[in-house]
Amino acid sequence: INFGEAPSDTNGEGVYTIASTKDYRYPVHYFRGEVFDNNVKFANFCWKIVRTTTTGGVKLVYNGTPNENGQCVSTTEASTLIGTSAFNSSNTSLADVGYMYTSGYSRSNVAVGANNWYDYIGKTSNSLRLNYPITNSSSVTYNETSNIYTLNNPGWPSGNPDSVYHFYYKKYMCFDSDGRPDSSSCKTVSYIYLVDSSYAYYVDMTGGETYESLIEQANNVKWKYGKDVTYVNGIYKLVDPVEASPMNWGDDYKTFVNAHHYTCQTTGDSCTTVKYIYNGSVSYLNGLLYKAPPYYYAHYMTLRDGKKIEDILKEMTTGSSNSTNSTIKATIGDWYRENMNQYTNLLEDTVWCNDRSIYQKGGWDKNSTEVSNLYFGGRGRNIESYKPSIECPNANDRFTVSSSKGNGKLLYPVALLTADELTLAGHGKSGYSKSSYLYNGQDWWTLTPDASGVSMLGVSSNGGLISMEGNKVYGIRPSISLSHKTMISGGDGTGETPYEILQNANTNVNDSIS
Repeated sequence: INFGEAPSDTNGEGVYTIASTKDYRYPVHYFRGEVFDNNVKFANFCWKIVRTTTTGGVKLVYNGTPNENGQCVSTTEASTLIGTSAFNSSNTSLADVGYMYTSGYSRSNVAVGANNWYDYIGKTSNSLRLNYPITNSSSVTYNETSNIYTLNNPGWPSGNPDSVYHFYYKKYMCFDSDGRPDSSSCKTVSYIYLVDSSYAYYVDMTGGETYESLIEQANNVKWKYGKDVTYVNGIYKLVDPVEASPMNWGDDYKTFVNAHHYTCQTTGDSCTTVKYIYNGSVSYLNGLLYKAPPYYYAHYMTLRDGKKIEDILKEMTTGSSNSTNSTIKATIGDWYRENMNQYTNLLEDTVWCNDRSIYQKGGWDKNSTEVSNLYFGGRGRNIESYKPSIECPNANDRFTVSSSKGNGKLLYPVALLTADELTLAGHGKSGYSKSSYLYNGQDWWTLTPDASGVSMLGVSSNGGLISMEGNKVYGIRPSISLSHKTMISGGDGTGETPYEILQNANTNVNDSIS
């Protein structure tokens, strides 16, 4: 099967066996493409069979509730979801892709490049709403005796300021203490360096300063960056530091000064906390900007207590202690407790893989000459190589109820399908079809981390895998796994006559699991 292409009669449609498991006691079989005989009615809900497990269980995914005739007819509606949720309320740390996580770190952004020139020399940017005409000029004269600026050939636009906002771009103005237009002379002159359709953004100048003289100062500011850091007596010191102007970020960030990611974001080479820049991006302010160059942002992690980027990367991913529930884990747990707890003895404690193995470090590698996102293993398999797997590389990512089978961090035997299971089923990045059995016309989560964006892989409303921002709200389709000892009481798996699970009298809650 080519998992980069849609399922079909010649590319897999029906039931298949994962080759690497064919000699197991319980080989793993999975449904793929347009199938109609994998419907199950259990616990008063409808489910779709996805695959078997290496312990002989049958993994199901939620598919709504039976209709008035007790049928589980396929649907493409939101009724196939138990609701919606963010994966996590926060989206500022690599740890936020964890089904559970532990992190004292969060991403920070700093505006860099020529548009942030005032910050490098200790100036403050202010804003003024353009709702009245303002006297202005393209140049000023400064009297050193009186300390007074005079606007040269002052003027002002006619008409509604909102329609002539561009007139103020790169102009000097004088304001009184109330921020209203004053005369054509003042001790503090303001320079409009940027405008949008409603606001003017300006910097105040005194003592003969001009925009030109301040830009020259900003161009002379050089921040230092190091290839690595040492830590002695509470102080980080940059190793092999180089200098670069933050004004030139638009060019420098692409090949970030030859792998010098550590910086104090100052002209010095030592600091009590150090920043590690791992990514850079470009964006524009909201609204129509007049001749404004792009704004660049550096994404960085702040390091302290002697830790380096390798240390916190491990803490947030493969070394996580899994102490805090994600938003979606708590939501699924609440739903299970209210609806499924009495059926726990019919389910198996299988592995639910929240794979935080790293496929590509990008800018998180201190030796990288680029600043770019980190990508997790699930992206490598399902987005890059189209080679899905049911293996789970890291022990702390194997979510289970029992610690003998995995990390023992689940309260209930329920979680989400992985992106790999979706790719197998016929819902990969490019190899997907609206005819495949899991298509429901909705956006919904998988359990697979994507990138340091911070994002997860999910299923889009067109049926294919996509990247989803972790703090955005999407649909939830819980997944459970029937024990291999569980029997059916009837049905043929079609929507009209789904398999029904034999629920014997012994349906008390298994305290060791719940």
